[in-house]
Amino acid sequence: MTRERAAELIAAEAAETNGNTTQMRESLSRVPAEFRTQTWDSLDRRLHSADAVIDAPAGSPWVAMVPAPEGPGVFYTLQNDGNVHLLDLGANSLSLCFNEDFSGSPSGLLFRGTASESLRG
Repeated sequence: MTRERAAELIAAEAAETNGNTTQMRESLSRVPAEFRTQTWDSLDRRLHSADAVIDAPAGSPWVAMVPAPEGPGVFYTLQNDGNVHLLDLGANSLSLCFNEDFSGSPSGLLFRGTASESLRG
C-alpha cells in the first residue's frame, strides 16, 4: 500500500474520532478498490452503521450522542430528560428535535437510515 493510501485511512480514522462523517466518507472513497484492506473494510462498516454511539461521561446531562450527517462537529444527543437535541459545536448551538418521553437506557434508541431521516422523519 502506498503512503497516500495509508494517509487516507489515517485521515478517515481521525475524521471518525471527530464525528466528521463527510470527511471520513471522502477519505475512504479516495482509496482504490485494489488497495482496500481489512482496515478499510472495518472503517467502511462503521461509517455505514448505527453503532457509532458515544456514551455519556458520568454526571453528563446527556445519555448518548451520535454523529449527525449535517457536518463535522454536529451530533444528535439523547438527554437524560428524554429530549433529543441537535448539537452543533461549530455554531455553539443546541436545538430541540423532539421528545419521545424517554426513560431508562439508550439501548432502545434505534437509528435507521440517516439520523436526519429518523429524527426529522
